[in-house]
Amino acid sequence: MLEVITPAEIREIAELAKHAREAQEKLLDKLRVVDRNDDGKLIEQEITSSTEVLDPTLDNEPLAELKRRLTALDDEARHELMAVAMIGRGFYAPTDWEKALDDARTQHGADEVERIAEALGLDEWLAKGLFELAPT
Repeated sequence: MLEVITPAEIREIAELAKHAREAQEKLLDKLRVVDRNDDGKLIEQEITSSTEVLDPTLDNEPLAELKRRLTALDDEARHELMAVAMIGRGFYAPTDWEKALDDARTQHGADEVERIAEALGLDEWLAKGLFELAPT
């Protein structure tokens, strides 16, 4: 199955994604305190649903590191990584590896690194996907 990226690299990327998500959650916690006006709840919902807070310019160094790590991968390694995440997310069964990999290849584009890095469940999907793909 995995031919280009190793399980160790996937675990490393999952750990980076976890730290990026934690940094984003800390930032969101700070943003939630900013406005407590009459419609503060509405503002909170807009903030938590926005992916703009994931921008590394907002002091999310772990996200910047994750993006650097993903950029360093070649295309096929990123496709394998995405296929593992899709299996971990439940989009494909482990037996459908080739379909997941083909789907990952069709999603290839200029914004690929951004899309992968900003997926808030990436760390969990990768961990679950690796577990499901592990030989029994």
